[in-house]
Amino acid sequence: MEALYKLLLDKLNFKIIIYNSRWITFTIYISSIILCFNDIFTIYSQLVAIISGVSFILLCFKKYLNKQSLVKSLKRLSKDEKIFLKKYLDQDTKTQLCYMINGVSRGLEQNFIIYRASNLVIDNFIVYNIQPWAWDYLQDHPEFLNYDPS
Repeated sequence: MEALYKLLLDKLNFKIIIYNSRWITFTIYISSIILCFNDIFTIYSQLVAIISGVSFILLCFKKYLNKQSLVKSLKRLSKDEKIFLKKYLDQDTKTQLCYMINGVSRGLEQNFIIYRASNLVIDNFIVYNIQPWAWDYLQDHPEFLNYDPS
């Protein structure tokens, strides 16, 4: 019986089929893993794209809200702050020298309307630049700097 079994295996090439089936199984297994990783990578890249899009929208919305609050701070300026900012528009410059102990400039700096151009102090004067958003807004709306001198 055993001889007949060996003869059948040799004649019908069952050993080759069994040997090849291991490679076929291995190939199918590896292909399945690659396809799963490909699907996972596709899902991951789509999620990253969605998250990036949502983050961009939230960032734009946050910038819009931030600008709105900064514009509100422009509307609530004191007379001294308006005089200080009006110099930027009158002299058509984005830079001013300001005395070091000037509280007006420090308040405007803390409200993010102006910023220090450098940390260099020249004869007790500090160089302040106006923020780009404030410059653009005040160029378009100079009436915010009008005040009643009485």
